[in-house]
Amino acid sequence: MKYSTELGRRIAECILEDKRVDVIVAPAKGRPGGKWEFRCAPRDFAAIVLAKLWRLTKEFNPDTLVIDVTHGINYMPTEVVYAARWLLSLYLLKKIFSEENGNLKGLELVIVNSDPYPLSTEGRPSLSLNLVYREKVRTITKLSAIPRQLVKPLRKLEPDLERKLNELNHLYRLSAAYPYAFMITPMPLALYRACSEQRRVADRDLVKEAISLWITMTEVKNVDVDHLLRLSPEAVYVHDASREVCNRVGGRHGEEEGVDIGYLFSSIARIYSVVDEVYEVLVNTELGKLKKDIENRGGGWLRLCELYGECKKREQMDKRTAFAHAGLQSEFVEINPVNNKIRYVKSVTIEKLMTWLGISLEEPL
Repeated sequence: MKYSTELGRRIAECILEDKRVDVIVAPAKGRPGGKWEFRCAPRDFAAIVLAKLWRLTKEFNPDTLVIDVTHGINYMPTEVVYAARWLLSLYLLKKIFSEENGNLKGLELVIVNSDPYPLSTEGRPSLSLNLVYREKVRTITKLSAIPRQLVKPLRKLEPDLERKLNELNHLYRLSAAYPYAFMITPMPLALYRACSEQRRVADRDLVKEAISLWITMTEVKNVDVDHLLRLSPEAVYVHDASREVCNRVGGRHGEEEGVDIGYLFSSIARIYSVVDEVYEVLVNTELGKLKKDIENRGGGWLRLCELYGECKKREQMDKRTAFAHAGLQSEFVEINPVNNKIRYVKSVTIEKLMTWLGISLEEPL
C-alpha cells in the first residue's frame, strides 16, 4: 500500500508539476488483470476514502469541491460522490465555528466527466470536460438510519478480537452515534450532554483504529484477498461529524453543575444553522424565551415546570412536546436562575432520551 501511494503521488506530481498532491489507496473488488481476486466491498472502499480524505484535508477551508469521475471503475464514482457529500458536511460543521454568525454561504460540489477517448487518433485528441452535476450545499447530510456499529464481523472471531471489536463499537455509540442523533434533532441540551462522553475517547481516533483492525484482519490465500470485517462509511461520517462538534462544545462543565444557558444559545444553537433552518429558529426561540423568563429571579435549582407553575407527574418525555420545545420539556429540565445554568434532572440519561424520543440505531449495511 505504501509503495502504491508513493508511485501514485510521483505520477501525479509529474503531471501537475508544483501542485500539492495527496494519493489515497483504497481497497478494490474484482479481478484486475484476471489473476488476483479482491473480495473487498464497495462499502469498505467508501469508508476508507472518506476517512482518509477528511484527515488529509481538514486543515483546508474550501469553498468548492471538484470531482472528476472520468476514469472511475465500476462502483467507485458512485461511492466517491457519496463520500464527497459527507465530506462537505464535515467542512460545514468546521466552518460554523469559524465563520461569523449568518455569514456561512454554503459550499459547492462540482462533478465533471471527460469526453470518451477515441480508439484511434492522430496526435492529441481534442476533448471536453463536461459538467455532470453542480450543487450548492448549505446543510449537512442527515442520515435516516444511524449505524450502531463502526465495523462489524463477517464471520465468527476469536474471543480476544471479538472483545476488542465490541469495545470499539461501544465507544463509537457513546461518543459518536448518540451525539449525532441529537445533532440532527433540535435538542441542544441533549447534544451537550451526549458530547460529554467524548472526554472518554478524546485522545483516540476510533476510525483509524477500526481501519487498522480491518487491515490486520485481511486474509491472503494464494491469489485471493479477503476480509473478515466490514467498515461502515455512514458510521465513519457519524464519528467524524460528532468529533468535529463535540471537541468544540462538549465537556466544559460537569453534569451536576449544568451548562450556561448563554453558552447553549451562543455556541451550540448555531450548529443547527447547518442542519435545518427550522431547527435553528426553534432552538433560538426556546432558548431566547427561557433567558427572558429567568431574568432577575433568585433562588437555587428548580424544574422548569415549577418556574411556570404547571408541573404534571410524568414518567417519561412526550415525544411531540419534547420536539416542540427543543428537548426542554419542563418536567425533566432544571434551571438555576442565579448562575444562569441548565441541566436535565438526575433521572434523565442519554439512553432514556433515545428511547423516549424513538431514536434507534440500526445495523450497518
